[in-house]
Amino acid sequence: MTALLKALGFSVPDHSLLPHDLDSTDRTIVSTELTRGSPWLSTDRPVSPGHVIAAAAETRQSPAEVAMRLVALGFALSPLIEIHDEPERFGPS
Repeated sequence: MTALLKALGFSVPDHSLLPHDLDSTDRTIVSTELTRGSPWLSTDRPVSPGHVIAAAAETRQSPAEVAMRLVALGFALSPLIEIHDEPERFGPS
């Protein structure tokens, strides 16, 4: 399907750079709908603050933890996102 879309002139994000052994949390974080499935975030566009916050709430991680993991996976973050040390977690520990 990807080859067909490319042949028709569509821009298709390259997800081949993502590790194939993503755990459940990583799959949630890189899923645009936080469902652990496609559609996936694009590596061509910075990840929005809204996605980072929603992914943090969904995975019970801090926004900083989610942002740092996205960077480790090769995604760019919106320039509006700042990462601080020792962030608070969502929900009970």
